[in-house]
Amino acid sequence: MNQAKGNQFAAQASSNADREGKKQTSRHRKIDAGPRKAIVESCECLKKIVDLDTKSTTTALGVPEAVNNSAILKYRDLEGYINELEENCESVEQSGKFTHMQILKTNVQLDTLEKRVGNLEALTDQLDKWSSQLEKTTRRYRDDRRTKHRDSFW
Repeated sequence: MNQAKGNQFAAQASSNADREGKKQTSRHRKIDAGPRKAIVESCECLKKIVDLDTKSTTTALGVPEAVNNSAILKYRDLEGYINELEENCESVEQSGKFTHMQILKTNVQLDTLEKRVGNLEALTDQLDKWSSQLEKTTRRYRDDRRTKHRDSFW
């Protein structure tokens, strides 16, 4: 019996120890639950902040994306004009080369004509001098003839 009482006492002590252990662990849990809960809440707050920041960044990136898309569409529209301008430039270049060659030919012709005009001016000056001399000579001849004719008449 003593043994049974001892076993019973030991069992009771063991169960009390278990209860005390459970109480201690639940107390630890309550003590630990405060920081754990704060950490969990902090993590949830950080998660919400990151989510909101991500959404605002995504929204903010939508504006430049829309601008880029608009610019791409405008550049596509302008591409047709660029091709047309390139064709026109080639045509103008060819025309310019042709015009340049025409100008060079015309300049050569003008130079030739200017030389000829210069020669003609020199000839007209010469003819003018000769005609002046001829006029003077004919006046003298006339005057001489008149005076001779008068002298012979008197």
